[in-house]
Amino acid sequence: MRSHSGSWALALLTAAALTMSGLPAFAAQVTLNPINDNTIYQGIDPVTAENYELNSCGAGSNLFSGVTNDGLVRRALLRFDIAGAIPAGSTINSATLTVTVNRSGGNVAQTMTLRRLSQDWGEGIVDCDAGAGGGGRGLPANAGDATWLDAKFQQTAWNTAGGDFGVISASASVGDNNGALGVWNSTTTGNAAMVSDLQDWLNTPTSNNGWILVGLEGAGPSTRRFSAREGGA
Repeated sequence: MRSHSGSWALALLTAAALTMSGLPAFAAQVTLNPINDNTIYQGIDPVTAENYELNSCGAGSNLFSGVTNDGLVRRALLRFDIAGAIPAGSTINSATLTVTVNRSGGNVAQTMTLRRLSQDWGEGIVDCDAGAGGGGRGLPANAGDATWLDAKFQQTAWNTAGGDFGVISASASVGDNNGALGVWNSTTTGNAAMVSDLQDWLNTPTSNNGWILVGLEGAGPSTRRFSAREGGA
């Protein structure tokens, strides 16, 4: 099963459990793109007083993560349909998430981390491509959209502004040039939790709130822009 919408690709090597007695399990690789994605925005515009923390961009063509030139944080939310692509009872042996940068706000490679989200969140239909900053600021959210303050705007607040998430599941260095790759590989030291997350989402689909992509924060401009699933690149 392969899809090529957007710049994200999650490749999983699985051992699929067959229900027919007497037949052994077999290895298979599945490549997926997100079924939901969004960007959440920190900060208030010092000139216009626009509150970016009430903005969203679930239908925009790009995702953002990292720190802007103004020192404001952006984080990307991602969710993959694991249970819809892999047979129940399978074992996920390894995973690789690959993404391509289409614009960078820093001049050196940056470490970016995947962290498991603990609340459901909304993608929504806000398309901020025509907004100020080319999507980097978002546009006002509709009810149910993810924002910096809310997992679902006007419905469910994050317990902590900026998203409710756990410890690092995986880390990767992401380059600064257009076309640079970020590759989070579960076989890299410190990244084994990627598989644990995915296996949990396969075994218990209702627990699948996806990952948040967190850039290098507190160390100067580090923003990376990636094509969203709506981007078609």
